[in-house]
Amino acid sequence: MRLLVITLEYDAFPFSGNGVYAQSLVRGLEQQPDVIVDVVCGSPEHDEEACNSKALVKIQLPRWCSLDGACSHREFRDQAIKRLDALYEGGHPQPDLVLCVDWH
Repeated sequence: MRLLVITLEYDAFPFSGNGVYAQSLVRGLEQQPDVIVDVVCGSPEHDEEACNSKALVKIQLPRWCSLDGACSHREFRDQAIKRLDALYEGGHPQPDLVLCVDWH
């Protein structure tokens, strides 16, 4: 089974409980036999260290560490849709199930 986890926070400086939850969720799912986990996540803009992520899609965002209405959740949404569309059109296997971790 292939799962897609979409989460703003994953491995680049998690700043809330959602980031910790996403990390734990993915770690637990990856331990299950016959489960493949793809992750789409955000990272701070210009964060070169985050570019070494094991996430399938890493979206660099202009505003990080923010949970208010001015955060980059719209930019994350728009880029996630665009990049996943391109990925699947290019032949990457589509998920059987999508899990989202979000606070908006």
